[in-house]
Amino acid sequence: MKLIITIDTEADNAWARSEVLTTENTRYIPRFQALCDRFGFKPTYLCTYEMVQDRRFQETVGPYQASGRAEIGAHLHPWTNPPSGPGEQDGHRHHPFPHELPIDSFRRKMDVLTGAVDRAFGRPPTSYRAGRYGFDGPHVQVLAGLGYVVDCSVTPYCSWAHASGLPGGRGGMDFRRARPAPYHPDPEDVCRPGSAGLLEVPVTILFTAWPLAGSSPLQACYVRVVPTLLVEPLARRGFGPRWFRPQRDSTAEDLIEVYDQAVRLGLPCVEMMFHSSELMPGGSPFFPDEAAIERLYEVFESLFAALAGRGARGTDLTSFAVQFQQRGG
Repeated sequence: MKLIITIDTEADNAWARSEVLTTENTRYIPRFQALCDRFGFKPTYLCTYEMVQDRRFQETVGPYQASGRAEIGAHLHPWTNPPSGPGEQDGHRHHPFPHELPIDSFRRKMDVLTGAVDRAFGRPPTSYRAGRYGFDGPHVQVLAGLGYVVDCSVTPYCSWAHASGLPGGRGGMDFRRARPAPYHPDPEDVCRPGSAGLLEVPVTILFTAWPLAGSSPLQACYVRVVPTLLVEPLARRGFGPRWFRPQRDSTAEDLIEVYDQAVRLGLPCVEMMFHSSELMPGGSPFFPDEAAIERLYEVFESLFAALAGRGARGTDLTSFAVQFQQRGG
């Protein structure tokens, strides 16, 4: 089983929606990279514009990619990424979804972000995740045209339609019909397989509890019937889809259970996600102090040891996509 670790690498505590951006969480990344190095895992840092522009971040993370220990990809936060377009005033308060932008605005922002990563790290990014998972069909062609080979924005079984972005805008994407295995998306509907050259590697979100774990019809019924706002609380209690993501109340056993279910399903990879600011005390609402960070690292240590013992092999997102394509996936 291939293990992909994706980190939304962005300014401190984006949940606070402050107009002032700080990037102090850069100082906390080396500890996590050292842990990955010890187990032979290769994180993919999906970076926003403000992080890429930070010299300290360049000097910290750049050598990880240069030495083959990590990958640097792109992560679009429209409210921090130039150029600003019409209707984006006070973007820091509204956090517009990328798919709410006119496609020309999205293309310009992605061109700037891609160029910034290229200049800062000596190679253009080829992996991408949309901020707030705001990935839609028209983005496929734009990303492919800029040289991207893989996206990881889709969150199977989940809907963000209840979340607001631009005032009067579309709101978030609905990925309830998407499934967890990698696929080439249909530009008309990114939830279903199609013929795009870009590969979609969804965040690993799986049903692990009986009877839903073994029944696709029951899973489809669940995501249609259960209100979106109840999905996460039910998942925390062992019902419904569970994320391969370390959260405030996660245990290593919770995450191992998701990994083991991926193995049972025959998936070619598992993909973890979290935010770089979650490695910093007070950098997110979820890990407010040093004690919370230490508990998080206890989970990481136990989880990584268990996965290594199960034969998990670390890879970065682009390397996985290239190998998947070569195998005819």
